[in-house]
Amino acid sequence: MSSCDNQRFNGEDILKSLFRRRRSLIVGGDLSGAQEVLEATVEFCMSASMSDRLIASIIEVGLYAETLCFNNFPYFHSMAQDNSCQAVVFLDHALEEFDEIHYPGHLSDIGRMLLEAEEQSSLGARLEAWIIRWKAFQKSIETLAPDHPLPIGLLCLLADPFSGHPSPEIACKYLYDSLFEFNDRFGQDQPLYFRILNRLAGFLILMKEFRVARGFLHEPLASGETALGATHPAILESKYILSLTHLELGSNEALLKLSAQTCMAVEDILGLDHPSAVPFLILHGWALRSFGNTEGAVEQLTQALKTTDAALGRDEECSLIIVKSLATILRDWGKLEESCALFRRLVESENRVYGPDHPRTLQTIKDLHSVRGLLDSNPKP
Repeated sequence: MSSCDNQRFNGEDILKSLFRRRRSLIVGGDLSGAQEVLEATVEFCMSASMSDRLIASIIEVGLYAETLCFNNFPYFHSMAQDNSCQAVVFLDHALEEFDEIHYPGHLSDIGRMLLEAEEQSSLGARLEAWIIRWKAFQKSIETLAPDHPLPIGLLCLLADPFSGHPSPEIACKYLYDSLFEFNDRFGQDQPLYFRILNRLAGFLILMKEFRVARGFLHEPLASGETALGATHPAILESKYILSLTHLELGSNEALLKLSAQTCMAVEDILGLDHPSAVPFLILHGWALRSFGNTEGAVEQLTQALKTTDAALGRDEECSLIIVKSLATILRDWGKLEESCALFRRLVESENRVYGPDHPRTLQTIKDLHSVRGLLDSNPKP
């Protein structure tokens, strides 16, 4: 092995070490520490050779969502987008001076595909950009192992239902093809199989095809739990999406059972103060309310709000959703003072986020006036 090859190998080792450290910090809930490691990775990339910068860029583009552990939830979306945009800049610089002789050709091809997708996006061709990213994902499956982080990250990059896909029907077709191709090559007992499955189910939910999504998820989950474990992030993500289908279809008993199981698993792994626990707490709160357990629902949503406020801030979209749910439940429960305080907080936040004339802000003002009217008509003795 030449000294040049050895230098690049050491560079890859450093990047992998930094990545593993960052992931462990995120899973442990230390987001500020993870951000420091990301900055160290960026600093290393700037000083490293072009080939090391290239692999770092592809890792960062591909894995920005995966390092957030439960990557199908929109609450970390802005953080993820910031990281991926920074990575695309690195990738752009690296490829400007890229020499294929010094780096594997398939990574070069994937990098160029991602840049081409960014160019298409900048021109407004969102569907074309998505298809190019899907081709990069397919190439990564062809050339890398099924548990390699790059295809997982590329899947997150191209198939996030919450980012507003220009054509969910086309996305479903491509993901359906990918799912069966992956199953034929590697089988179902791989994390990436469930990542693809979860993205497909997410788009089906976006299209309101709740029964179809539930049908896709239900059968593979049993074998997936056996192979990967009930607490694997991909399995928990599948259970979360399956719970959403139960919610939309009114299958309240199944919803309550599944949401309770996943909440307990997340609490054991991460604790309820971890940001990734928030979606599970919200869903379990809604499940409890559907069974008339208002007190339990309020407890779950209050914990979710506490965690979200601490991790993301009072004006984050997730916080607004929880406040709205809590305020409405407390109003219907007769806890008018607590409900009024939450609606007042919501008006203040929506004024800052959307402006005073936005329909959401105006509706919340109406809700606040309604609760105040109930308070005035039912004064305390």
